[in-house]
Amino acid sequence: AGDDDSMQIGTVHEWIRSYEQEVSGFARLADYAESALSDALQSTASMGVPNPLRTAVCCDLLERICSRFDRYGAFLTQLRQHLYGAVYADAEPLVAAVAAGRTPTARDFFRATPYFAEVKKLLDEKESREREILLWERNRR
Repeated sequence: AGDDDSMQIGTVHEWIRSYEQEVSGFARLADYAESALSDALQSTASMGVPNPLRTAVCCDLLERICSRFDRYGAFLTQLRQHLYGAVYADAEPLVAAVAAGRTPTARDFFRATPYFAEVKKLLDEKESREREILLWERNRR
């Protein structure tokens, strides 16, 4: 029973140490994240919403925040994989990095194509083709 008690005490102490590290690190990270997000929002105000830079910054900040919560690693890995798959049309490298325990960077996120950018491109192509068809029909008459 003595060994079980010392193992439980060790586990409790490890949990408390981990928790205290998270709280301490999170306070500094929260200040950084708030500042970085504010800067990103201000510097991209003229780009419209949503936009690839804001999306990349938000995903990068999510990575930084998630890295502070080791106790929830498996859950946060799964959450990030599904989120990146829902946000990016070419998410495979991001999802693979997260699955392998690597942290994608802001540059990795910016290189990826958000679905909203892909949709805009396709809608622009559709509009262009519709104009071509109208011109062709007018010239045919």
